[in-house]
Amino acid sequence: MPRDVFVSHSHEDHAFARRVCDHIEKDGFTCWIAPRDTPAGHFAGAIAREIRMCRVMVVVISRHSIASAHVMSEVAQAFKGMRTILPVRLDATPLSDDLEHYLVNAHQIEPGLDGEPGMFEELIFKLRQTLSEAPAAARTKTGPAAVPDPPPSPPPPPTPGGPAAPAPWPPVPAPPPMPKSRTGSAAVTSALNTPPLIPRPLTGAGEAKWPLIIGIISIVYGAIAVMCNIFFLSILPMTLEEDVLGAPGGLTVFHSLNAVADLILGAAFVTSGVLAIKRHPMTRKLHLISSWAMCPVLLVSGIYQGVDVAGAAPAGEDVLSFIGTMVAVLVFASYPIFLLVWFLGGRHTLPERRGEN
Repeated sequence: MPRDVFVSHSHEDHAFARRVCDHIEKDGFTCWIAPRDTPAGHFAGAIAREIRMCRVMVVVISRHSIASAHVMSEVAQAFKGMRTILPVRLDATPLSDDLEHYLVNAHQIEPGLDGEPGMFEELIFKLRQTLSEAPAAARTKTGPAAVPDPPPSPPPPPTPGGPAAPAPWPPVPAPPPMPKSRTGSAAVTSALNTPPLIPRPLTGAGEAKWPLIIGIISIVYGAIAVMCNIFFLSILPMTLEEDVLGAPGGLTVFHSLNAVADLILGAAFVTSGVLAIKRHPMTRKLHLISSWAMCPVLLVSGIYQGVDVAGAAPAGEDVLSFIGTMVAVLVFASYPIFLLVWFLGGRHTLPERRGEN
């Protein structure tokens, strides 16, 4: 039985490919995927037959599939048979020259800010658009034969003694409605099941490195905050008996609560850094939450510490002591401020993802 979609993937990415297949079938399309639908024996012949009979090929692009000779062969067969090919990118590994030749005009689907949910939503939208335009019976020679249109009825015989009646014009079919994308603009594609002419550019090398760089800096920043505040809390019993930095009593309680808050936020930055290195979809959200929380905590604690240090400083140096404390606080707050600008000022996606999250 012919299927609507053929899912091509490397066996290392099978878990992700099955999630792709489940979303496609949940939307009502039929799907062929190995090894679930592979019959016993004649493995290569079954794959070639299904590619010829399918209407769309969805290929999972990753560092494993780019190096796979089987995936390359399947893409080449789909290209030769003029099947629509929809690449779903699992990571940002550059395409090989051969794959780039076959996929140069293909609409590549990548995980954006919404991660996998947004990527699957875009995939289903493209499938609905493509399969609604491609007639189900127009397959290859091995697929079901296309049903020809009925021949036009012959014109009526001429009436004796009068002029011959002209043959009627054949009816002109109405053009199919143009589906609208999520942004509301009409999606223009050809009627022969071809992908858009303008391809989506591949993610650059610099964009692929930012999760690693941000992750390392966040881990170091958070670790410093954790160690400093653990040290402060360890000397808390001494602060109850002596005047530490001129802050006995209630102000010492404030410093202790501030240290607990900084300790929690430091651990959040360490967690955010680990998630960034793993290309987890929660990276951006957790970084933003930690940065929004860290900035007011540092500002309030900096004002109190500046007043505290200025009160303990010799006369004439209190203003300089307060300014020095605030500068130190701003230096420590520079990284959370940078993260707010980084994530809110630009659309930074996660170009690399792992099969299991």
